[in-house]
Amino acid sequence: MKTLSKGLILLMMISLVKAQSPEGIWVDQVQIIEEKGAPDLIGNEFQKTGSSHKKFKAGGDTIWSEDFANGFPGSWAIQDSSGICPWTYSLDGSWGYFNGNFGTASGDTLQSVTKANGFLICDPDSANNAVYGQPSGSNYVYLPSYFTTSVIDLTGFPAVLLQFEHLYRFNNDLDMIVAVSADSISWTNYFVQGNTPNNTQSANAETVNLNISTVAGNQSTVYIRIGWSARVYYWMIDDIRIIEAPDNDMALTMEQFYPFYKMTPVRQKTDIMFTGAISNNGGNTQANVKLNTIVTFASDTTFISSSSPISSVSGSVDTLTVQDSSYVPAMLGDYAISNYVTYDSTDFNPDDDTLVNGFMITDTVYARDNGGYVGWGLRTSNNGISQRGIMYEVWQQDTLTSMSVLITGLTPPAGQVLQFHLYDTTFAFPLTSSVFYTVQSSDLGQWITLSFSDFALPPGKYIAVVESYADSLYVHFDPEAPPPLPQTSYYLSSGNNWYYSTNYTYYVRMNTKRPLCNASLLVTTTTSTCDSSDADASVVVSGGFIPYFYLWNTSPTQTTDSVSGLSAGSYVLTVSDGLGCVYTEQVSIADSGAASLSTSFTDVSCAGEADGTASVVASGGTPPLTYTWSNSATDSAITNLSGGTYSVTVAGSDNCISTASVEVTEPSALLFNVVTSTPDMDSTGNGSITTSISGGTQGYTYAWNTSPVQTTANASNLVAGTYTGIVTDANGCQDSVTVTIALVLAIEAKEMIQELLIYPNPSTGILHIEFSGFVARKMDVRVFNIVGEQVLTETASAKVFQLDISKLKAGVYFLQADTGEGIIAHKIVRSN
Repeated sequence: MKTLSKGLILLMMISLVKAQSPEGIWVDQVQIIEEKGAPDLIGNEFQKTGSSHKKFKAGGDTIWSEDFANGFPGSWAIQDSSGICPWTYSLDGSWGYFNGNFGTASGDTLQSVTKANGFLICDPDSANNAVYGQPSGSNYVYLPSYFTTSVIDLTGFPAVLLQFEHLYRFNNDLDMIVAVSADSISWTNYFVQGNTPNNTQSANAETVNLNISTVAGNQSTVYIRIGWSARVYYWMIDDIRIIEAPDNDMALTMEQFYPFYKMTPVRQKTDIMFTGAISNNGGNTQANVKLNTIVTFASDTTFISSSSPISSVSGSVDTLTVQDSSYVPAMLGDYAISNYVTYDSTDFNPDDDTLVNGFMITDTVYARDNGGYVGWGLRTSNNGISQRGIMYEVWQQDTLTSMSVLITGLTPPAGQVLQFHLYDTTFAFPLTSSVFYTVQSSDLGQWITLSFSDFALPPGKYIAVVESYADSLYVHFDPEAPPPLPQTSYYLSSGNNWYYSTNYTYYVRMNTKRPLCNASLLVTTTTSTCDSSDADASVVVSGGFIPYFYLWNTSPTQTTDSVSGLSAGSYVLTVSDGLGCVYTEQVSIADSGAASLSTSFTDVSCAGEADGTASVVASGGTPPLTYTWSNSATDSAITNLSGGTYSVTVAGSDNCISTASVEVTEPSALLFNVVTSTPDMDSTGNGSITTSISGGTQGYTYAWNTSPVQTTANASNLVAGTYTGIVTDANGCQDSVTVTIALVLAIEAKEMIQELLIYPNPSTGILHIEFSGFVARKMDVRVFNIVGEQVLTETASAKVFQLDISKLKAGVYFLQADTGEGIIAHKIVRSN
């Protein structure tokens, strides 16, 4: 029975276009009316139960039946308060506007066993039209319509089942009622719409199997009343019968797990509770009735538990929960759930004792949908609806990275713009939103994913929403899926009001940040006996994500967490986890008779030197010990080493060996380079040198041969002359540079002209130089190029002197003469 109370019910009209297979496309305009209620975000509720899609075996003789071979029974009563929608005998399906052909012909007919001789139909879709083919409008009203059988005598039959076949399609979350009475005054209602969602045709034919023993068993005046109050679509019924119930027939009519997500990111996995509804369709009271749940992963059982046993009376429906509600799936991947009923007796119809389900643990995806695509969609931005979304529970701190929506091929690609939002349960304003996106033709029937800047998700409830800014974006839903759990699907309607849908689980997903690779490996080993392959090694992995996969580079390779048959030496263990992270570990196996080794070393001081050292100290082992280094040295200590790795093998007299390695590092070469230098202009002492340093070991010191000594990387305030800079690093390594600072005097300086006469200038070869105003003595004459490099030097022994510059390249040079009283300079030009 339906026990969920209904809150405020508001109705909203939404149009939908359904595309059939590409080979034979036809369009079915469908009227969708969603039940909605103000969001309350309570815990999950059980789904209502009812008819099954399975055929049922007869447990005994047929006590009473009606197949309508003679039309509508004359002794039956019809209750049709509107006067326009009675239950009638027919060979046709619905003639309503929404029957698939716009009411131009009969729609689908009930495929019952005795369909050839007719069936009963209630067709409010047709009754609400003035003429065939008229679309719906304000004239669509609810039309109560029922029929009641004549009296049925079930004396002597304490356990009875009511069965019939039917085909239906409904909307508005209505109830399809089968009422049973033993006196035509007091009635017990059964609801037979099962889990078929709104706007979806049922299986054709679907069989109803109701245990009515508690009301009708052993009663002489039984009445059956069937009907509904509907405004659209149809209900057809045939082959009604009452049979003697089998003694022992239990059925699992509903199963569910909570929290219900078809895909859960690994950070949000949490305890799962399994429940089910069990019907006693037999005549006997059953003892030790239990719901059993098994969860498997990759063919391995990861969970098994049962409910507490109960006693189930004939005709009862009991909801049971397995006792262990602490199951947390451990690994990424697909899980299969099998729920089944057990009790003390042999079941008459074991086919209906089991129901299956499943879920997936992912690295990032959070979804209530199952990912299947069948082409159905609900239009966003229609009749005031602008946003649709799904509520997700965050149990552990996480990060939102993107959202996804599956839109149907019904969506026109041109101009359809969408955006994602994230809300909390106040719906006050979006916590964060994506960029706008224009739908492309290639997006139709595909997932669209838009990224967010990483958004922190503290524990709580969030609603992932897609918003459309046009009226033809169809958000996918699965019409064959059960209705959503209460208050998990939401939409924003006209008036800026939020409601939850009881009909559809929208294909809107929330994607979280991929976890980091953070596993650690703890390796334990045993030692091999002298020169034998009898050691073991094992690893314990903590963190990361199971399952773990192992690979040891043994010969042959081994792929378990524990390996054996190892000889002394080094091995590489590679572990990968369920997230795809890869970890490696070097594993050393020692020999029980081998010496224990400790090493020490000194690094090379300067690049190119060979002054590194390495040594090993052995303890234990069987003397005398021998040492063999990778450079062929045979002492416990080796010297004069350049950079590199040096391994040593220490062997005892019993051939038990130990190995170790030492890495001697060599610093990169210390390089002291001149970047720029500037001359001393007009003897003002303003020359400078700029340098750069690379390599060596940081902790540099500098010294220039200036007076006083300059100790910075760059030298300044320099008079013309030659300077040497030395850099020393932290290891005492040195490099140096030598730079000549030229003196540059203006050619037009009067004093220079008076003291030094140079002609011809420019010159192609011989310069005539005359000194005046100086005591006759030998003078040093030097020529520098424009970058300060000395290119020519001569000694003048008289005041008149000739200088040959013919070997210089054409260009500008500076002539510098040391007169003993000072240095004078002159610019000269070597011409072609």
